[in-house]
Amino acid sequence: CWVCLVVWLLFLLSLMKFDDWTELSMFAAVLLSCYLFAEQLVVAVMAISRNPYNTSVFCIYIVSVMIVLGSGMLRYVIL
Repeated sequence: CWVCLVVWLLFLLSLMKFDDWTELSMFAAVLLSCYLFAEQLVVAVMAISRNPYNTSVFCIYIVSVMIVLGSGMLRYVIL
């Protein structure tokens, strides 16, 4: 849903104050890549399981684990 992505981007843009267009474009690229990754993950798991409920539970779990690991690695690299 591209409309949801644009609305979410505008909402986050209003909360965050970007200094220049480079920061905004980097933020938009990261947001788009996360969205496309989640979409591809759901399609790949759906091709294997063919059960929407199991697919949604599995994808939510995997994405949650990836967010936790990613935020931990980010903190480790920054500190």
